[in-house]
Amino acid sequence: MDETGFIVSDTDNGLRERLDKEINAFNAATTGYTDGGLLCIAVRDNAGDLSAGLFGWTWGGCGH
Repeated sequence: MDETGFIVSDTDNGLRERLDKEINAFNAATTGYTDGGLLCIAVRDNAGDLSAGLFGWTWGGCGH
């Protein structure tokens, strides 16, 4: 019998991209919404230095 185990690491090895792809495909197939995207907002001063920022995503008419 094959065994399954947890691997805890600080190395990604493509995990994030795979989860994003598979979760987004499942959500789109289940809900019909395919409009997900990243949302990045930056406030910069005259020199271009970051003063404030917001990072999140939008999907199905919502944002987080």
